[in-house]
Amino acid sequence: MKEFNTVGICQIEKHYMCDVTAKFNRCSQLIESGKYFAINFPRQHGKTTMQNLLAKSFEKVETYLVISTSFEGIGDLPFEGEKNLAGMIPVVFAKGLFFNHPELADWLEGEARKIENFQQLSRFISDWVSKSGLKIVLLLDEIDKASNNQVFINFLSLLRDKYLAAAQGRDATFHSVVLIGIHDVKTLKLKLTTGEERKLNSPWNIAVDLDIEFTFTQQEIEPMLVEYAREHILTIDSHLLAQLLFYYTNGNPFLISKMCQVIDEVYMRENKRPWASEDIDAAYTYLVDGAYTTTHFDDIDKNLENNEDLFHLVKDIVINGMALKFNVSNPVIAKGKVYGILKGNEQGLCDISNKIYEYRILDYLLSKQETDHGLLDRYRDSGFISGGRLNQELPTPKTE
Repeated sequence: MKEFNTVGICQIEKHYMCDVTAKFNRCSQLIESGKYFAINFPRQHGKTTMQNLLAKSFEKVETYLVISTSFEGIGDLPFEGEKNLAGMIPVVFAKGLFFNHPELADWLEGEARKIENFQQLSRFISDWVSKSGLKIVLLLDEIDKASNNQVFINFLSLLRDKYLAAAQGRDATFHSVVLIGIHDVKTLKLKLTTGEERKLNSPWNIAVDLDIEFTFTQQEIEPMLVEYAREHILTIDSHLLAQLLFYYTNGNPFLISKMCQVIDEVYMRENKRPWASEDIDAAYTYLVDGAYTTTHFDDIDKNLENNEDLFHLVKDIVINGMALKFNVSNPVIAKGKVYGILKGNEQGLCDISNKIYEYRILDYLLSKQETDHGLLDRYRDSGFISGGRLNQELPTPKTE
């Protein structure tokens, strides 16, 4: 029987999952058409799960060779200079091929010892692609590991130059490259330079925009609940429950799975019964309890602590009730979006991404200061403040 999963890769055959069909189809279409693009969303938004689904799909097609790999675990030494990284790149490729293509992986590791600069690496890629006769797809995860290294930016420039040359019939290179991480390449560039002109230039300007979100709609949540009910032989109002899950999470993949996991493994461990709206409310109360945390919530706090400008902006929104225009050209607002903390609301203003984050961040800020409750007028009518104190129980949302 399946279970709800909140760590690592979600697997369709093992875990209850929201409907990823639209997201998967769009990414597949981009790969098939030879596009270079980036999957950049906050932590635990399903990026690596999508990488795994795409790799499995294209591995079944004889004309493709999929290299699904990452920079995880290679240390800092490869980024200390061009020679180190140029020689390490084929090893990173090999890491993604050991299981399905062990002989090819061994060959790549042997060739890596012959490569001492990016010019040799470029020639190696050209020869390999030409001789293979395959459409080679590179799915490269954890690009954030290389985010503060100019030598990595130079590697991206190499891929860009080869892409442009191949389009003119003057080179051979990867059919499609997908970079996966929290930051997009423009953000990485901003972290590396201070010159205004270079801020606007990206080594990944050949990439197309990924015009989908990795959050889920109510309609994409509902099939997961239907499957759960079918497996456990339960009758539930999946439409209402999906609506309530979306209300609290705004479609955040981790929070959806975590709320469902709490209901299934905490409240119904001994007695599997039909879910009710009260169970969704109870899971919300469980997750916003100040005595409870996970690495996911710890990351939110850490990102606020480590970014003073973002901390003060969020404080202005949450505590002082400031109405700030949601403009991602503003680096601080863009940072809040990258970390999944900020979103734009219907009025085009900055808002906290979902009700769970909103409560936890408010509670976190209040715990850091001697608070004048007069600053909390924004929340008095929302149900957050009751009797001068933070109210953990929110009013039940209106349903359709």
